[in-house]
Amino acid sequence: MRSPTPTLLFVLLAALLLSTPAAPAPISPSPSPTFPGTAFLQTLLHSPPLKNKFATRLPLPPASTLARRHLPTLHTATLSQNLSTLLSPHTAFPFPTFANTRCDLVKDTRPVIPFTEQSGLQAYFTALFDAIPPATRNVITLSRFDLFHAHLFASPSANAVGLVFHSKEYPTYSAQAFPYNLGFCQLNSTVAYNDAQMRRRNIVWLLDGEARISLWWIDMAARSGRADVDAVLNEAPFYTLYEDDLGHVVADLDYLRGTGLGMSLY
Repeated sequence: MRSPTPTLLFVLLAALLLSTPAAPAPISPSPSPTFPGTAFLQTLLHSPPLKNKFATRLPLPPASTLARRHLPTLHTATLSQNLSTLLSPHTAFPFPTFANTRCDLVKDTRPVIPFTEQSGLQAYFTALFDAIPPATRNVITLSRFDLFHAHLFASPSANAVGLVFHSKEYPTYSAQAFPYNLGFCQLNSTVAYNDAQMRRRNIVWLLDGEARISLWWIDMAARSGRADVDAVLNEAPFYTLYEDDLGHVVADLDYLRGTGLGMSLY
């Protein structure tokens, strides 16, 4: 039998290469998303309190043994954006609306969901809301125009979860002091715009991977001198610390005295 010609050898080799499956490319793990507020959170988590020119550490209400036991679960569940094991949907209730002004305070019209009593977290976060007015010398008050909600977020890059409490939510409309129409929930507001108070309208509660908790009163007009930290310190007139700058927004906690605490999931 004759030996194959060079041309035939080339054709056979090419066919062999085409029929051999290529080795799959290695799959790299997806990096944790980095949010604009990561450096801000890391500064709060790791710097000595007196070094933070933009934040004052506030006292925390005592946490029961039961609540302490469930804080690691809250950390894990928030990072995974699945809070179902900590919630009690069968006791959901409608958050108050104000028909005379067509105001709905929660993000949608669904009932809000409490934490399970067995977790101890319902009592803990109720106490946390109640602790903020005295801790701020009543600069912040609990009302539907001032403080009634917080945003729960997850920051994988900081290995932390937290709450951003927004107070001074609906200041009174004023052609001189605050010429901004914020909709039906602003009507009949009792919160007069005050720049010195407005710049301190944000409070941050943090829970790290070792179940350590802290509470911070943020001065949005102060600066740390670090561009990556100061990037989330927004300016007048609203001075809002945006929760989605800090991490994945998972839920809102809604609370008014006399109505109880409930959660609106995203």
